[in-house]
Amino acid sequence: MLINHSREQKKLHLLYRSQLHRMQLETALRESTQPQAGGVFARWRSVSTLLAVLSHLSPTLSRAVKSLKLLGVIISVARLLRGK
Repeated sequence: MLINHSREQKKLHLLYRSQLHRMQLETALRESTQPQAGGVFARWRSVSTLLAVLSHLSPTLSRAVKSLKLLGVIISVARLLRGK
């Protein structure tokens, strides 16, 4: 009884690993075929980091950083929804 249980667990483990590997390959394929974001959003992370450092200098820059972070969240959600 215990041997059959361990065999079933091994089968399930192999099944999950193969499904995970397939999903990883599909994700990599999708990312390679989709065009990269260009323009303003291409260097989003570096611009956001720069503004975060500068936000300590002025309240106006601090508000701009908060707005950019919100815009980043909106863009991320849009990318996720586009993929579905």
